[in-house]
Amino acid sequence: YAVKIHLLHLLRGTPLAAEYESDPFRLLEREEYVQLVCDQLELLPPETMIQRLTGDGDRRLLVGPMWSVRKREVLNAIDREMARRGNALVIADIRDTPGVRQMPDTHDFAHSYTFDTKNPAVQNYICQLADDVHFYGSKVLAMCMPVWPRGKNLGGKSPRFRQEARGFVPAPPMEMATKEEIRAAIDEAVARALKFKSWGYDGIAVHIYNDLNADMNIRTDEYGGSTENRCRMMMELFDAVKKACGRKFIVHAMLNGVPVEADRRPEDVSPGYTLDDVVTFCKLAEGRCDVITVRELNITESHPTGYTFRKEQHRCINMIR
Repeated sequence: YAVKIHLLHLLRGTPLAAEYESDPFRLLEREEYVQLVCDQLELLPPETMIQRLTGDGDRRLLVGPMWSVRKREVLNAIDREMARRGNALVIADIRDTPGVRQMPDTHDFAHSYTFDTKNPAVQNYICQLADDVHFYGSKVLAMCMPVWPRGKNLGGKSPRFRQEARGFVPAPPMEMATKEEIRAAIDEAVARALKFKSWGYDGIAVHIYNDLNADMNIRTDEYGGSTENRCRMMMELFDAVKKACGRKFIVHAMLNGVPVEADRRPEDVSPGYTLDDVVTFCKLAEGRCDVITVRELNITESHPTGYTFRKEQHRCINMIR
């Protein structure tokens, strides 16, 4: 099961807001909320998936607490406190996705964390997170994924659905990226890795899914077909990042596990690769990649394991036994 942690928002026009205006009561301060969240993370069962750490109310109606609208500051404070409590590695999902920012506030996907990373004011917060995590002796990584031209991907095949502002809609057909576009995607990802390094980040995290997916990769050249070929683009990315950022710059690969039959559930969907494919990927990544995380197979559960993770109680460990 999953948990979304949310604070109380007082919204104008509600009975609670009217009660607050007639007889004010104390609202949580930001640091109090941060401490409560971190306490909960440490007490929740280790198999619990954490889907949300804070929330933001409609600014037009929000009576308080007003600090909640500065979501990045709240998330930074939570990461800083978890680092202070001994969390060794923090992964920041710093996405620059204008389409998400344009979604209406009422759409749940609009609350995904996306930033204008070209804005110096935003860069200040991104750097502040790195400084806060380092202050307590922990490492911080940034998500860094290859970006393809619109209508293209590596394998040349699209999933059945994609999520937009109006909900899930049939995904349009995709075309194979050319070799020049593959090189450009790697170069652009390396440029972002260098940018994160300049902001004080210790490395990047890359989610491996469709790149290894034999169902989605219908190429017949050196980037398709065999497992080694389907891994080639990611290995080229890892090599390029290490060459540009240095051997000490951390590269963290995250891929979904493949459950053995005893662990398979009705809701599991095939990731398009086998246990042998995962083993081959790990062997090829040796010397290129510093950390490999095996995550849950189901898309809803494939987020990184939480702060309460214990290896003997998480299903993804059984996926590669």
